[in-house]
Order: sequence, then structure tokens, then C-alpha cells
Amino acid sequence: MSCGKNHMDEFATGNSQKGIVGKWKLVRSENGIGNGDVNVVDRRSENFIITFDSIGNTTNPNFECKGKYNFTWDEEGKNHEPNMTINFDCPVSTAEYYAGFEDNNHLYLSNVHCDEQCTDIYRRLKD
Repeated sequence: MSCGKNHMDEFATGNSQKGIVGKWKLVRSENGIGNGDVNVVDRRSENFIITFDSIGNTTNPNFECKGKYNFTWDEEGKNHEPNMTINFDCPVSTAEYYAGFEDNNHLYLSNVHCDEQCTDIYRRLKD
């Protein structure tokens, strides 16, 4: 019998939360390796968590300060333009992503500047 916390208990379930606002844990990365194949990496053990609040602030462990995000959700997937921009002031940095949802609890972020597929998949954490 294990005394540790069940890691599945940390994730949100159901459809009570929608949209980008919340805490998200990186669970998987999918990176193209140049021949059409994709390398999938389990990232759950890294405890990499990003947040998005309702007034446009975001945190990311890669940056020492908060950032400002702009996100436009294209529910039908017809807009093939980057739909998320994040600006950090320290160091000055801007990132553009194709962002979307598999369901209310899975967020996909793909950096638009990758030559091959480079997608990080996050799961929503419970409040």
C-alpha cells in the first residue's frame, strides 16, 4: 500500500471549467523528428506549471516575472493563424503559439517558430 498522493487526484475532471483561465501542468511533449515521426515525452514528473488569470496575466517557470497573454479561441479551427501571444518583460521576450483544447481539461500549445511539430500538452489542475 502506498502512502503517496495519487497524481491523478491533482487534475480537474468534468466540464465545470472552460477556457484558458486556470493552472495547467505540463504532462507531455510531442516533437517532430524530421521524417514524419513524432517523439513523445512524458513530462508529468517535472512539475512544470503555468497559470493564466482572467485579466491577461500568466506565469511560467522559465521566466522570473509575470507575462501578459492575449488568447483568441477559434472553436471551429478555421483560423490557422497564431492565436496566443505571450510577452514577458524579464528578459524581454515574445512567444507566439497555436493554442487549442482537446477538451476542457487538456491545453495544447505549439510554438509557431518550430520547423517541425513541437507541441506541449497541459492538463488543468484542480482549483
